[in-house]
Amino acid sequence: MGPIHSPSNPVRPLDRSGDREDLNQYCTPGYTVGSSDGDRIDGVYFGTISNTYVATETALGFTDYSYEGSDAIAQVDRDNVYPMTILVGPYDPPGAAFEQYKVWIDFDQDGEFGAFEEVLNAQTTAAFEDILADIYIPADARPGYTGLRIRCVYNDPAFDACSNQSYGEAEDYVILINGSLPCIPYTARGPYANDFIGGVAMNGFSMTQSAVPTHAYSSSLGYGTQLQRNGTATITITSGAIANDHYGAWADWNMDGDFDDGGEELGVFTIAGIFSPTSFNITVPADAVVGYTLLRVRCVYNDPAVTACSYAEWGETQDFTLAVLHGVFPCLPPTAGTQAGDGFTSVTFDGTTYPGTTQWPFYTLGNTVHRVDRGTNIAVDVVAGTYLPQTYDVWLDMNDNGDFADAGEALGSVAATMAFEPLGIVALIPASCPPGQHILRVRGYDTNNGNASACGDVGFGELLDIPLVVEDPAGVCVPYSPYWTRGGDYIDGIELGDMVNISSGGDHAAPYVDFTTLGTTLNVGVSYTMSITGGEYSGDSYHAWIDYNADGDWNDAGEAIGSVIINGVNGTGTISFTVPAAVLGDKRMRVRCGFQPIPNACADATYGETEDYTVSINANTGVGESVAQALSILPMPGDGIVLIRRTEVGTVHYALLEATGRTMASGQFTGTTATIPMRDAANGVYVIVLNGVPAQRFVWQKR
Repeated sequence: MGPIHSPSNPVRPLDRSGDREDLNQYCTPGYTVGSSDGDRIDGVYFGTISNTYVATETALGFTDYSYEGSDAIAQVDRDNVYPMTILVGPYDPPGAAFEQYKVWIDFDQDGEFGAFEEVLNAQTTAAFEDILADIYIPADARPGYTGLRIRCVYNDPAFDACSNQSYGEAEDYVILINGSLPCIPYTARGPYANDFIGGVAMNGFSMTQSAVPTHAYSSSLGYGTQLQRNGTATITITSGAIANDHYGAWADWNMDGDFDDGGEELGVFTIAGIFSPTSFNITVPADAVVGYTLLRVRCVYNDPAVTACSYAEWGETQDFTLAVLHGVFPCLPPTAGTQAGDGFTSVTFDGTTYPGTTQWPFYTLGNTVHRVDRGTNIAVDVVAGTYLPQTYDVWLDMNDNGDFADAGEALGSVAATMAFEPLGIVALIPASCPPGQHILRVRGYDTNNGNASACGDVGFGELLDIPLVVEDPAGVCVPYSPYWTRGGDYIDGIELGDMVNISSGGDHAAPYVDFTTLGTTLNVGVSYTMSITGGEYSGDSYHAWIDYNADGDWNDAGEAIGSVIINGVNGTGTISFTVPAAVLGDKRMRVRCGFQPIPNACADATYGETEDYTVSINANTGVGESVAQALSILPMPGDGIVLIRRTEVGTVHYALLEATGRTMASGQFTGTTATIPMRDAANGVYVIVLNGVPAQRFVWQKR
């Protein structure tokens, strides 16, 4: 993917150009006379910038000191004050005349020195009247390399960074504005000896550049790809216009803001030729944090021990976007962002307003619960951004598979015709939408630069995901969990009677699953033990309810059948209960996992999962626990049979069930023994059911 916007908007953050003599990023200030009379800058001290070079008296106008070395570049932190000293030139203004000195810093890195970026405005009236000032770096300044301009102009207080003047001088420098993690490597001379990255390609995205880039660091986060945990990918890095530079790649798999952890260095190597590709394979760790993270690629000269943050004299660093996926967590496509006014100003849904974002990764996952009945209309109100054309789409991931690509999941689309235009999408939640906790996705994108699917490259724009609990107005409650099963809080198996549902869960899975197509028969007055396999998080609480009176809730006496705390990764626990006298028939059983004890079957929880099953309540047929305890099951693989022995006599109906609940054999016997053919049965766990009551499990293992 390559997020290059339509020609109708010529200013784009991914455009790269420049040469060594002039960054070709800023305007060139003009002078008709210049500094020949001594109207000049005799020196600059700011952080590590220390320049006392004096141009010859015949020099005119403007000097670009950008990337001239460590004494011509400074590092600064946001929301801090730094002293600056400007040595004033030798011209002594006569009478009421003066020299005006101004300083600008391109804080937003838009290639211009705006009026709000003027950080110093001082006037001198005598030769060598040096200027000492404090320069404040705003807290919202954009991290990265940017320009600093100093101008001296004779007898004119109203000039700007680009105007044409008569007497005076201008000088440009580069400063590195540090941000929060991750680091931006300090590179004193930048890429101007042709030490730059010629290209990076991975899993469908491809960034290439043939000319020296403007700065030593580029936030190329509009380029990226989606990777699965445990998945593999091939990275291809192409060298720049000089041979034998060192290249490296890193991924912040645990999203802690650095690249120092085990497995995060993906490769460091030398590329011998110019514009030559080198490829290598990577494997995404099984425990990589799901979500957006950074891929860092560096080129440096003469440093084979380069790290993701180390100092370099010459070179370039670029960061790209990786979206790590797992389970059914919503797809996360990279986006080039909202810096040019793409995306939306705000989205209002169900009384909650979600503001647009201007920060990478240009994605918002809401955590406010919204509920709606299926078969009803919902209104998504959008206030457009400033870039046109812009389209806004809405999807609902009704089957919770994370792709928004199934039939009926695209709910509506609207286009903006003016900046900040109020727009509305009225979408029908299909009556066939399964009850559950789904994701409502809202996306703003440029139709000339984006992929019309919910998961493809969105180009410039942004994504908003809103959790939406869809319920059946005639059905049961659906609990809400803002953090899904992302912490390993889930149910990984249920065994009750002849119902066996194992390996059913996982992290980053849907927080509600309707398993009511699975069930078992329970007899009144009989005691049962349900076995629960827990998730990856140790110490979660597991609760179970049966709606014995079938009134659509679990609030009545006796319907909470028990709870257990399960310790250990995928540990097991049991809940034992006796079926009370109840109206016979099918009932809904609910099993829940929660990070903390859950007060009732419908309560919202932070982390966890809810699963619903069906149990059929039957009258007691007389065969119960006493029969099961007086029973022995003897698998005989050599003879291809299983032998059933019991101490009592009388007619008994039996059934042999495999782990999925499918009946393999059935019949009846009146004596104390019976045999069931098993020669063609696969290895695994089976259950013997007597008179409709699960009596005993056994393992069949062929020799």
